[in-house]
Amino acid sequence: MCELLEIRHATSLVEVIKYFQFAKIGQKLSKNHPRNEKYYAKQFLIAPDLLLAAYMNNQLIGVLLGSLETDKVLIGEFYIEKTYQKQGIGSQILRAMETNVIKRNIHHIYLGANPKAEGFYLKNNYTPELFVEFIGNNQKVKMDELIRQHSNYHVTWRQDKHNRSKAIFQTNSLNKELQDDLQKTFPTAKTIYLFTKDL
Repeated sequence: MCELLEIRHATSLVEVIKYFQFAKIGQKLSKNHPRNEKYYAKQFLIAPDLLLAAYMNNQLIGVLLGSLETDKVLIGEFYIEKTYQKQGIGSQILRAMETNVIKRNIHHIYLGANPKAEGFYLKNNYTPELFVEFIGNNQKVKMDELIRQHSNYHVTWRQDKHNRSKAIFQTNSLNKELQDDLQKTFPTAKTIYLFTKDL
């Protein structure tokens, strides 16, 4: 029997909750994860076409949940069931998301990637940038020092507020040596690669 893949967007709040729960279990999201059912319920009212699911023979096997911002789309949760990974399904659902984003006349997508998924985004022509965050009071001095030490990288964004200092370094490629060096020099810093794509 030939397996039939179908990609469709959420058509009800029940589906939205189902999709988020699928991602939450699959990705083992923590209780303090910044996005939850209420977050995606609001997104459903704004942009249901950005809440996608992949079905194989009518069985849910993957979800990609995006949220609409002013001039860009954030990919929040993205999970394909393990038995269906590495079969091109993730790329197909990602292309479906990109098509829906373009239909909205938006041309920029971004996300924070699990280190295990970095190669997937590179393969799909996403550009990496290194996000660095210090949490706590008076962290601006540490961030200033970090930027001074790595002045050969352009800082595309910076913010100091709410007891957090954050910056994005434009690396244009995965630079694990830089990331490891930052973690050794500043062990309290959180680093993650963000990926962006202009459509």
